[in-house]
Amino acid sequence: MKKLTFLFILLIAAVFIFFYASGRFSPGTQAQQTADPVEEFREDDFQTEEDRLEESDSSEESTTDSEEAETALDERDQQGPDSGLEDEGSETEIEVPIPGTEEYYKGVTVVDKPDHLTVLVNKKNVLKSDYEPSDLVKPEVFAPGRSEIEMFMREEAAEAVLELVNTAEEEENLEILPASAYRSYDLQTIIFKNNVSRKGSVEKANETSALPGQSEHQTGLAVDMSCSSVGYQINSSFGDTEEAEWLADNAHRFGFIIRYPEGKTKITGYNYEPWHLRYVGKDTAKSIYEEGLTLEEYLEKQ
Repeated sequence: MKKLTFLFILLIAAVFIFFYASGRFSPGTQAQQTADPVEEFREDDFQTEEDRLEESDSSEESTTDSEEAETALDERDQQGPDSGLEDEGSETEIEVPIPGTEEYYKGVTVVDKPDHLTVLVNKKNVLKSDYEPSDLVKPEVFAPGRSEIEMFMREEAAEAVLELVNTAEEEENLEILPASAYRSYDLQTIIFKNNVSRKGSVEKANETSALPGQSEHQTGLAVDMSCSSVGYQINSSFGDTEEAEWLADNAHRFGFIIRYPEGKTKITGYNYEPWHLRYVGKDTAKSIYEEGLTLEEYLEKQ
């Protein structure tokens, strides 16, 4: 009997030791379970998810007022890079960046290959708002006091304008410097709005200033030149300088043309601008110069 009692006591002791070692009878067991790091993580995770949903709702509300602009961009992008609108001569609707200019975008063609050196950009052939050349660089020379944001050109054109500047100085001791080159779509919007305010109407502003998407400056191939005698400004007084005369006679040697020549307003859509050069490459520039053509007339013959 004593042996059975002793074995029974040992059994109870073994069971007690087993449960104690497993922590089930450990003091503070409930506190440990409450502070379980896994449970804490899950709680925080759910809270984060709720915050994320709230942020998502706020984001949707903040974009409500720009839905129309986003829709226009989506419809434009669905055309794809190979739409060939320019080659086919088809027309497309595009967003109008400035209220009151809707009629100036009617029947326009969206340029499909904006990187071509002879790309035609004018009042009937427009660039997309998101187009920006991939090879923009800052020319080694530029007129003093000009905005740095306009000091960029496509690489080939930048090299050509440097050659032009150096040659003018070497041959005739003339300092002719670039004063305005690449302009983004957004910058052109600001410039045109300012011109409307200054000239009093969209029609008057559009005689010498291009609407967004219709400016050659967005191609990175156009540059306005100036000189010290007119304070490096871009205006009609430049046309009376010997620098302007030299440009008219020599720009083609470096691949540039006077883009808006005198007496060609009905073709180009713009008044005479002796300061506005457009890079098209030396061979093309030579042909245009020798035949007395505009870029429109040259391309029509091809």
